[in-house]
This record gives sequence, C-alpha cells and structure tokens, in this order.
Amino acid sequence: MSNVATVRELTTVVVSVDQKHIKAGKKRNCTRCPISLAISEVLPPEKNRGVHVGIDVAFILNLNCYMDYNAELPTVAQDFIKVFDSHRDSHKAEPFSFELSIPKEFL
Repeated sequence: MSNVATVRELTTVVVSVDQKHIKAGKKRNCTRCPISLAISEVLPPEKNRGVHVGIDVAFILNLNCYMDYNAELPTVAQDFIKVFDSHRDSHKAEPFSFELSIPKEFL
C-alpha cells in the first residue's frame, strides 16, 4: 500500500443558495440544509451521491457513498449556517452565492 497522496485537479464553481433552497432547507440537518441542497444542484446527478454540510466544511460523497472530498466553506457560508440554524434569527436568512473548490472529476 502506497503512502503517496493523490493530487487532484480542482476547479471553482459558483454555488447559489436561492430562496427555494432556504424554503426547502431543514435546520440542523447536514444533508437537507440550504447549502447542501444548492451544492447538490451544481453536481451532475450521475456523480452526486450526497453532500453533508458542517459548520465550516462540505463533505462530498463518492459513488461508493464514502466521504471523498472535504471542501472548506467560506465565511459567508459559515455565517449563513449560524443564522439559518438559529431559532431566533432564521427568518433573517437571505439568498447568497459563494465559490467552492471541488475536484474536476465531480463535474
């Protein structure tokens, strides 16, 4: 078994979290939050096996349903999660866009 890490070629995609994602999104749900829904739309259905979103990272699953890539979320996305998941401020969640670097093989 080799200890050499595979270097992946990354590309940047624009992820738009729209009102439809906010309306359909579920609070404190890593696979049904607005950001997860929006990232899933960027990925082709035949390559998308799931996106799990944490407070600062999106985990993209591979075809075998293993977490295959961890994409760091920008501050604007992290701030959105805090507002959306809040009981007091969730009504303040607004549509926004951000850039995300993901492996080209996912597109």
